[in-house]
Amino acid sequence: FSSQFNSIIGGRGTGKSTILEYLRWGLCDEAPSSTDYEDLPTYEAKRDNLIRQTLAALNANVQVNFIVNNVPHSVRRDSTSGELTLKIADGDFDTCSELDVRNLLPIQAYSQKQLSNVAVRLEELTRFIHSPIRQQLDNVNIQLERTALQMRSVYSSLQQKRSLERTVSNDERESRSLIEQGTAIRTGLTGISTEEQRILSQHDQYIQEEQFVNALVQQIADLIEALDRIKDLIDHPTVTDVDISSLPNAVVQVFNLVTSNT
Repeated sequence: FSSQFNSIIGGRGTGKSTILEYLRWGLCDEAPSSTDYEDLPTYEAKRDNLIRQTLAALNANVQVNFIVNNVPHSVRRDSTSGELTLKIADGDFDTCSELDVRNLLPIQAYSQKQLSNVAVRLEELTRFIHSPIRQQLDNVNIQLERTALQMRSVYSSLQQKRSLERTVSNDERESRSLIEQGTAIRTGLTGISTEEQRILSQHDQYIQEEQFVNALVQQIADLIEALDRIKDLIDHPTVTDVDISSLPNAVVQVFNLVTSNT
């Protein structure tokens, strides 16, 4: 066998099919998933008999040497224990799995008679079709899993968005209800004068004015604090680490004037 030409030539009964079965067995050609011996295809049963009668009886093993990307590999399979060992380049033989061997050198080998059995078994026919494109199928499955994860993430975000929208809508309805209730209560109040009714109707305006006054008081307090800092600077002209970023513009101008004179 070589990279240019593979051929086994011989007369009937010279062992051509036997060599093929040894290669398939040594390179771990994937068997059907069924473990029932009677359910195995005819060629699978014949191969098992061949291994037991010609190899296991002699405690022999099969070793297949092949080259992958200019790197020599050797697979050795024991006929009695079924142990698989793999040697890569000049390394030692190490235990490996059937999947390791199939990943290194996947094969599909059938005689003409064996192909007729494959054609009538759906499981074998599926394997025959999928094996050459196994890597592409694996990539498609990985992409499908990624897409499924993305879809679940997007759906979760959508559910969260809908939940927030419902919460906002409920809050808005509750707010409108409270406003209407307040208006109805003020309108339905009895035993109060017209002047008191007018004051109640101006409640919102009073609240706004109170907020404005509070903001103004805070600004005045900030200004007093800023002036105190300016005074400290005048009393201690050597102080330079003064933060003026929060001071009003007018105070900043005074601060700059003082510092320039000192």
